[in-house]
Amino acid sequence: MAALDPKPQEAADTDTRPPAPEPDFTSGSPQNEGLKAGAELAKQLITLSVGMIALTITFLKDIAQPETVAHSARTVSCWMMTAWVFYVLCILVALATLTGICGTLTVLDRLAMKLEIKPSHRGFYDVYGSNIAIPMGAMQVSFLIAVVFTVIAAAVR
Repeated sequence: MAALDPKPQEAADTDTRPPAPEPDFTSGSPQNEGLKAGAELAKQLITLSVGMIALTITFLKDIAQPETVAHSARTVSCWMMTAWVFYVLCILVALATLTGICGTLTVLDRLAMKLEIKPSHRGFYDVYGSNIAIPMGAMQVSFLIAVVFTVIAAAVR
């Protein structure tokens, strides 16, 4: 990553070595492939989360418990409501992950076209940048917690 940072002006004047070549950020580069895989993971977890919410709402009458024997009203367990909250959280952080991937791909495109990038964008070239890694980790954890709460809701029923 240090090769991508511009050299200070005084170091460039005294350095007699030829400049290091810029990394080749083409469509098949490892950075792009990793970003594509991260985007696919985010899309799959969005699909699974929406599917789990839809599935549990479809079978809500089987999941919900009657309040009392005298009343026919049903209540949803706090386990299931918590699972829904975590599924929605997973969807939101997956969207944040996709936004981070979009920003990183924009930086890579600008580097490939030899255009200027902001100093604050340097170093965000793969899925390990904080703009992707943090929401991706939150996405995975929230999905796993949602699944655990869904299983508990079904077991407690």
